[in-house]
Amino acid sequence: MSTMKLKEATIQTQSNGEGAGETKTLSRAISTMAITEASLAKINLQTLTIHQIDELFAFQVLLIDDQVTRNNTQYPEAFQRTILNNEPRKGNWIGLTFLMGTNQDHETMARNQVARIFDAELVKTPTGNTGTMASAYIPINKHTEELISDIKAGIHREVSIGVSVEQPLCSICNQDIRSCEHIPGESYQGRPASVKMTGGAEAYEVSFVAVPVSMSAQIMSSTEGYVSMKESLNTPTKKKEVKAMKPEFKEAMKQTILSLGKETLADD
Repeated sequence: MSTMKLKEATIQTQSNGEGAGETKTLSRAISTMAITEASLAKINLQTLTIHQIDELFAFQVLLIDDQVTRNNTQYPEAFQRTILNNEPRKGNWIGLTFLMGTNQDHETMARNQVARIFDAELVKTPTGNTGTMASAYIPINKHTEELISDIKAGIHREVSIGVSVEQPLCSICNQDIRSCEHIPGESYQGRPASVKMTGGAEAYEVSFVAVPVSMSAQIMSSTEGYVSMKESLNTPTKKKEVKAMKPEFKEAMKQTILSLGKETLADD
């Protein structure tokens, strides 16, 4: 099946790669992400020479969430997981470059590379949406001083992603949007049509933009209220809930297996 490459443009051929929900309005200056030894080790996997913490500037950025964007595109949790399950540098966010286009957004030229992603994970936003939070770094030197200053001041904040998608589905008929009759953004019997991204997916790049499709896709001045989905089951309350479910789950699985066995024998 053919894939659709997505960037910030018209939905017929391309689309911006962020989620739209108003997850958080940020107006404070960007603060430097504290680089831990664990983060430094991940950064040095991307470099040719070993760097030290004081040689690097790092920041966190919400790339995408699962809400319908202003250009009528949705990136569900399953789609986000697909990208994160790709190998680093092979469709995963990890290892991808940040671009700062000189003539237009998403201008994929080597001279426009300004930062690199070294980590990414799913998070729950303060409003309960599912998003992808990435961490990126910039080496500190005379060539990057102005960029780092502008990021800290909140001048360069908004971002947009470039991805490919295997199967963009229509929210009205659940068919491939490229062949159905519905138009994203139009309303059908009170239901707005949008494009839901499904199937195989690859991430290509992240770009700084002036006017993003999504207000939630931006460098974070604070990640307060955003919860890593890797850690969401590690609280005492969640642990108790999981433990309490285990006996019931095991019994349910046992009954399911037994019933499947009976059906198989009956079919024979």
